[in-house]
Amino acid sequence: FQPATSACARCASAEARVRIASLASRESTVQWQLDARRSERDRVQLASEAQRLEKLSMEDPLTELANRRSFEDHARAQLAAGGVVSLALIDVDHFKQVNDQHSHLVGDQVLSQIARLMRQHVREHDVAARLAGDEFVLLLRGATEEVAQQACRRLDEAVRRHDWNAVSDGLRVSISIGAAQRQEGDTLETLMARSDAAMYAAKRERQGAGVRLTDESEGEGDAPD
Repeated sequence: FQPATSACARCASAEARVRIASLASRESTVQWQLDARRSERDRVQLASEAQRLEKLSMEDPLTELANRRSFEDHARAQLAAGGVVSLALIDVDHFKQVNDQHSHLVGDQVLSQIARLMRQHVREHDVAARLAGDEFVLLLRGATEEVAQQACRRLDEAVRRHDWNAVSDGLRVSISIGAAQRQEGDTLETLMARSDAAMYAAKRERQGAGVRLTDESEGEGDAPD
């Protein structure tokens, strides 16, 4: 009987080794699957974080419009490509008084509401951006000064008609807009300078509200007082 017992023991030992090997293989497979899933989660998280950081680098966090960097990238590319394009600079009138009289929280709400109105009153392929503080800009692709004027007047009207009392009792908000169409040889700086001059002409003309184009204000500096 001893040889038979020895043979049975060897069989049992072999079966145990096979079972152990099978379990080890299964455990290895499960571990590989877990590692693969963990790696995929890490990849998705890294991609999501990269997208979030990219968005933060190109978007104004308060208004969710393009920020200055993003706007300048779009504008320089558009000017380099040539073609018709207009630029409109927008300034919130007496914004310091809004902050002083109604609080900075209300001031932030004003900026956010103006940004929302900008998104509603521009075309999908235009670029709306916040430059800094209460200064905004529109890059109007394929827009002549006439088209730019129409877009700016719609925005001006929307801001004036907006229910600002819902934001804060007695709150009144207006904007001044200056627009200019790209001319041959324009850089972003020269185009913005002409838009800026038109915007301040609008402020002078209506004591802080209105829309002006560059051709409307040309020669004003030489006009008699």
